Amino acid sequence: MKKVRLVAIIAAVATALGVYLFFNYQTKPAQSSTRQVVVAAVDIAQNTKISSDMLSVVSLPTEAVLPQAMTDKNKIVGSVANADIASGEQILSQRLVNADGSGSNELAYTIQSGMRAITIAVDKTSGLHGMIKPGNTVDIVAQFQRETTVTNSDGSKTTKTEPISKLLLQNIKVLATDQALSKDKQVQGQIYSTLTLEVTPEQALKLSFSENDGKLRAILRSPLDKSKANVPNATEDNVIAN
Repeated sequence: MKKVRLVAIIAAVATALGVYLFFNYQTKPAQSSTRQVVVAAVDIAQNTKISSDMLSVVSLPTEAVLPQAMTDKNKIVGSVANADIASGEQILSQRLVNADGSGSNELAYTIQSGMRAITIAVDKTSGLHGMIKPGNTVDIVAQFQRETTVTNSDGSKTTKTEPISKLLLQNIKVLATDQALSKDKQVQGQIYSTLTLEVTPEQALKLSFSENDGKLRAILRSPLDKSKANVPNATEDNVIAN
């Protein structure tokens, strides 16, 4: 009888302990998994080149990590913020632009420091019938009508209009064709009507003047050829003479 009572007591204690452990497990908060992400250690203004001291790495619950959050500081340092980033904010890939502008969908970020972007009008002939792509390099030929004064044998003077062609600019980078900023965005077979070029301020003035006073033609060149040709202006006289 005593043995039966002892077994019953042990069973009751085991049951009570099991119930306690069950409810204790049910009420214990679940362990949440975490991920390391990169956040801004300070406020980062738009168009700021990001340095290592502007960043911190923190652990956040996995469910709090945004889809485009960056996890590697080394892949951020040297990039440019294309929007304001507040201190503590997760660094998102869509907020970053490479320092050289590559991968950007905004023209402003593709222009190198000290350079400018200028757009010129082209047609099928002057624009190589759609064969130029963003990233190519071109030379620009300007064609003018120049007025010269000729002294006749009798001493009288006559004004003569003479056509002239000049190799105006060489080795100029094409930033865009119409609104396509990369060769992948350029529609196959589509004929563009404008070229946007990366030039110095001085070259921009020459292009603007030449487009207003004459005609411009783009000449595609090899990406491996960085040399500059030294050629005289072409006139009716020297073209016929040669």
